[in-house]
Amino acid sequence: MSGPPLLEAWLPRGLEALGSTPVALGAGLALLAFGRRLYWLLVAVAGFGLGYYLATRFLELETGPVPLVVGVLAGLICAVAVVLFQKLAVAAIGFLAAGLAMLYVAGVLDWEAGLWVLIAALAAGIVGALVAQSLFELALVVFTSIAGGTLVVMALGVAPHLESLVLVGLIALGVVIQLGLGRKGKGKGKGKD
Repeated sequence: MSGPPLLEAWLPRGLEALGSTPVALGAGLALLAFGRRLYWLLVAVAGFGLGYYLATRFLELETGPVPLVVGVLAGLICAVAVVLFQKLAVAAIGFLAAGLAMLYVAGVLDWEAGLWVLIAALAAGIVGALVAQSLFELALVVFTSIAGGTLVVMALGVAPHLESLVLVGLIALGVVIQLGLGRKGKGKGKGKD
């Protein structure tokens, strides 16, 4: 596989343990086409790669089942955690950031502390949570397209002078596909009242 040395330090090693090219290509194509729905796959692949790297680096085991088992367990743990806590974490971050910002603005404007300031902070927090959720969907599309494109380029062994061009094209394709799929799914059922 080709790619940046830092990335090759852990991700490809982990993927090679599972049969690198087919796994990287399959995961990359899945992320390009369905990344928003399969965001856990991105986290699982990264968790596997990191677990595999840590096992080979700190347990000093280059081969054998232990790095593979550690990688698989790390990937599973990461995937389950992100599925369970992702929506809550994103909403909480948006709520807290917007609510605290409103409290700050209220202080700067010398608003009298009281019920209205609390209501304004809660309202800002709710809006912040909703904005964070909606922007998170777009971020998922972009980041899974980047990861999917990178995996595909690595798996295919694209010539070094074409890597950047192919990667940018794949990222754009992934974004277009995922945003297109999202619109088709949201359009279903309209007019069926």
